[in-house]
Amino acid sequence: MEMDEIKTIIMEYENNLLVRVESSVMLGDKEYKTLSFEIWTDREKYKDNIYEEWKQGEQYLYCTNHATIDEKDMIRTFKRRFMN
Repeated sequence: MEMDEIKTIIMEYENNLLVRVESSVMLGDKEYKTLSFEIWTDREKYKDNIYEEWKQGEQYLYCTNHATIDEKDMIRTFKRRFMN
């Protein structure tokens, strides 16, 4: 199984990012396209591709994945979470 992925930042607010993830997966001789979104709470961790880490025995999550194709709904979710 081979996967290609394109990530695009579609919104940014105070170090928080909304990222569109477009993928295509080859299964046998068929290509399947997928769309999902990620919300990141740390731009540097996004650039370094660090989804989570442990510090002093505590887990820090920097990215949440959202399996939806509704970009407008994700924009509303991002605004509600960070811009209100």
